[in-house]
Amino acid sequence: MLDGRVALCAGAGRGVGAEVAKLMAAHGAKVVINDPGTSGSGEGSDGAPAQEIVDQIEAAGGDAMANYGSVAKFDDCLAMVHQARETFGGLHIVFNAAGILRDKMFHNMFPEDWQAVIDVHLTGHFNISRRPRAFSAMSGNAITVQPSSGSWRWHASSPWRMPRRVSPSTSSARRRTPG
Repeated sequence: MLDGRVALCAGAGRGVGAEVAKLMAAHGAKVVINDPGTSGSGEGSDGAPAQEIVDQIEAAGGDAMANYGSVAKFDDCLAMVHQARETFGGLHIVFNAAGILRDKMFHNMFPEDWQAVIDVHLTGHFNISRRPRAFSAMSGNAITVQPSSGSWRWHASSPWRMPRRVSPSTSSARRRTPG
């Protein structure tokens, strides 16, 4: 199904990104596995997660290579595109599942936490989507996935959830009927 196609999968060292990358490779795509190997909170770096997925793909007979750049950095995204084109001869699919978690409620976040989330979840989507299109490097589809940042488990702590004020008068007002 994807024979002859080249995919760039960001955030593919773990989770959904890793599974999508392995699935694309199983269907014939050559895959660039991008993951800087940061923790879920976006700290540190480790090449092991990306390389582990590359090793799994190659063990299954597929073609893959690792990239350790950050979607939050414009030049790193250019390097990802360049790496795909130079190594595999093109770029047809961009799949972005990169994400970090700041396990805090909106009103408890520090500006640095907010900026880190915006850098990866918003700017990262811009960076990785714009680079291939801007340089006519891609002739295919761009698929972006907004990671839930753990909101499946910590829905109340999602940075996108605005705090809601609840007071006793509000709850009693709901029980009254007009009249």
